[in-house]
Amino acid sequence: MASPSGVATKAEAEAEAEAVANHLAELRARLAMILSDAEAARATLDEAAGLLREEIRATDHVLLARAFSAIAPRDGPDHLAAAAKLAARVFSDAPLLPGKIRAAMDLVASVYALPPQRTGTLQDARLTLGAVHPEPRHPTGRRDLGTWLAWSARNEEAFTEAAAAEVRLMSAIREAKHAVRVHRVYQAQSRRREVAWEAKQILSTATEEVDAASVAIRQMRDALAAEEQIVREAIGEAAAP
Repeated sequence: MASPSGVATKAEAEAEAEAVANHLAELRARLAMILSDAEAARATLDEAAGLLREEIRATDHVLLARAFSAIAPRDGPDHLAAAAKLAARVFSDAPLLPGKIRAAMDLVASVYALPPQRTGTLQDARLTLGAVHPEPRHPTGRRDLGTWLAWSARNEEAFTEAAAAEVRLMSAIREAKHAVRVHRVYQAQSRRREVAWEAKQILSTATEEVDAASVAIRQMRDALAAEEQIVREAIGEAAAP
């Protein structure tokens, strides 16, 4: 509470500054949770991409076998039967490893939604980030220009990185949803030849977005740490005789 004159006393200013410093420390702890969620999401996307690569490699092996069969001796019923079998596999609408694609898409879906009541790791990160608000007030009550400018620069940096991280997380969520939609189209239209490649490219974009979000979150954490240090140094200076 301010003094009756409306001007904060030294003790009140110090108490306010201490509260701001503690709030900044709490925000940094929340950012650690957000980073953990982002890293978990990235690991999941990597696992899904690995499953898709297995499907792609299996397809490539069949294509290679077919190419060799085309230049093999062309006489004999065994050769003709083998060539027909290879061609049927290559141009079949069924995936070579159907469980791999399905498992990959289940992993991708898990990063943004887990029914019935949970959100996925990317959604958790985005929602938690939305609740992290860098302290908008100059906390010390001092009129020291150097302290004010240093604190303001770091505060603006924290806001900027928070906005960047949120945009990146939303983009990663959007890409993950797009990959699942591609898989659903594949299921409806049996587009085996396209789905693994397209989904893999989408997941690559989603992973890049998660990585960019993690960079922004770390930079935001650093800015908050610098803010906290400035505030605590100001507290120490104010307390000095």
